[in-house]
Amino acid sequence: MGEGKKRALVIGIDEYEDEQGFSRLNYAKNDANDIKDILENQEIGGFEVISCIGKPTRSEVAEKLGEIFGKAREDDTVLIYFSGHGKLDDNNELYLAFHDTKSDNLIGTSIDLETIKKMIARSKCKNKALIIDSCYSGGAGAMAEKGGPEVEIDNSLKPILDVGAIVFSASQKLQKSFESADKKHGVFTHYLLKGLREGEADDGKDPYVSINDLYKYVSEQVEAETNSKQMPGKWPKENGADVVIAKSFKYLEKARAEIDTLFDSASGFLNNGDLAKALDTLNKILRRDSRNTKAFQEIQRLCEDMDSKLRNYQNSDENETLSTPIYNEALEILNKPYSDLTEKEKKRVRVVASFLSGLSLKNFERDWWEVEKIEKSNLDKQKKEHEDKIEKERQQREEQESQKKAVQAGDIGPGKPLPPADSDIGKRSGPEVPKLDQKVERNQIFITYSGSDEDKKWLERFQHMLKPLSRKMPKEFKIWSDDPD
Repeated sequence: MGEGKKRALVIGIDEYEDEQGFSRLNYAKNDANDIKDILENQEIGGFEVISCIGKPTRSEVAEKLGEIFGKAREDDTVLIYFSGHGKLDDNNELYLAFHDTKSDNLIGTSIDLETIKKMIARSKCKNKALIIDSCYSGGAGAMAEKGGPEVEIDNSLKPILDVGAIVFSASQKLQKSFESADKKHGVFTHYLLKGLREGEADDGKDPYVSINDLYKYVSEQVEAETNSKQMPGKWPKENGADVVIAKSFKYLEKARAEIDTLFDSASGFLNNGDLAKALDTLNKILRRDSRNTKAFQEIQRLCEDMDSKLRNYQNSDENETLSTPIYNEALEILNKPYSDLTEKEKKRVRVVASFLSGLSLKNFERDWWEVEKIEKSNLDKQKKEHEDKIEKERQQREEQESQKKAVQAGDIGPGKPLPPADSDIGKRSGPEVPKLDQKVERNQIFITYSGSDEDKKWLERFQHMLKPLSRKMPKEFKIWSDDPD
């Protein structure tokens, strides 16, 4: 799952000024409010939500669409949810209707897919999804009037799919999208919420619920409840295209149960005086949930307890005392917020816990300084890896420069003998190097470049432009370069 922000625009309209063109909906507002709540829930959706619920106008929604796509960055996820009426014009172009939409002036008072496509195309965001629950949705919203012929929606959706957005809709064709008085929701959104809130859509393969997960669950439930009179759709239809929407509620419940068990174990270790195992168990909780406040609080209390025990040990006449530098540093570490400690300091907290759990003073001091050795070894390894990387890059630059100078001097190229395979020139790549006394054919072009990504693009363009020349040559025409790939 990306580390970018998750942004959502939630739209829900019950009432329309054009009552003749658009009938009042009963639960579109409920749909949008509950979707908003679940998307904003940090344990499930974790989205930053902008809402247009109630009586949003075309201009309000257009402004919010521009805002959400304009803010989104490459690794972000953008989700648009719409519950309301949609309408197809005479050319089967899809328009989303808002509170002030006029059925006889769709172009001026509603938003069509082409407009949304342009916003998506201009956005840097890679993860985009539209979830649309509209009366007679036609796959992504369609005309609200009762009746009318069924129309395949693939053509109306194509503008959106061309720019990489996933569409998940209430119906497959121009079908009615049912509302349920019992559920107080559209049937489609009811199961959408159930799939997200209760984790029913989770396939169990990972701790997330995606569009594909939702489609499999929601479509099955909706088709069963409506006797296939309403069949949700997803485009593209291939399972490869997907966007993660939420964390799995089932997974969260399971994780909570496991964490509760770990807290019980930590409490048992503390009661038995095994501070080291208690600390290890609490750290295991933090590895599973890095923001678990309770675990941090328990570790902080444990550190306070260790501080008191360490002072009592040092001041006791019965014990051999710790060396002053170790003692002072241990107290300093134990009095810091655990979340602010370095990995080295956390390891030393573990050593103190082992000592207070029964480790001998001799072994305690050995383990204390062993942390120092491990830390130094890791730093030396990182330094060596960094130096090796710099040296490799330096050698590559020298090699490229040597190639360029050889070409400029005329030492290699058409009609020139190539250097032997074990020389510094020509090692990187290219066709099999001829022997020293072998001449390169005239019908060849050798291209050398710096190796940067930008130059590689120019190399590919240049090779492409030379292809027509290759076809016109009487003999075989070869193009090669020092491209390492």
